[in-house]
Amino acid sequence: EAAWLDYSPAMLIPQAGSRCRQVTKIELEKGAAAFYLESLAPGRVASGESLAFDSLEWESDVIYDGRLILRECFRLQPEDGSFLALQRPMPNAFFASGFIVSDSLDRYREIANALGESCDDDVLVGLSPLEDYFWTVRILSSSSVKLRRCIRHLRSLLGTVCPQVSVSNRGNV
Repeated sequence: EAAWLDYSPAMLIPQAGSRCRQVTKIELEKGAAAFYLESLAPGRVASGESLAFDSLEWESDVIYDGRLILRECFRLQPEDGSFLALQRPMPNAFFASGFIVSDSLDRYREIANALGESCDDDVLVGLSPLEDYFWTVRILSSSSVKLRRCIRHLRSLLGTVCPQVSVSNRGNV
């Protein structure tokens, strides 16, 4: 209760031929708050290696006050076309996915509009409220720098309604 979790690690960059599986389960008591965001590169793009990994699986469960409020599964395998939805708008898309939990998320539309208006043209952002206290976040970007910039801006906007959210994105642009 009244606990705070801020989890947003460095971007996952899958190497050629790699297989990765990650399972996350987060349990929050009523009154707890969290900012959780994972980001993914399509590979080592600067080295000409894009979508060369074999498979990537992310599974996440979020339980709040004893109730499952989110279950997500991403299974990406470049060979089977599962990455196409991310590639349609941008061939080498960088992707972030996560959620925000807080009892003070009452300015959803204002924050969503401000974020959408301030990001670069080749950055797509989606904030979706599942509950008054729980939003999902999706960001698609043409570059890692623009993705980090958008995440930093999201943090600054969230800090106006959820003071626990630090503007810092671990020193990244």
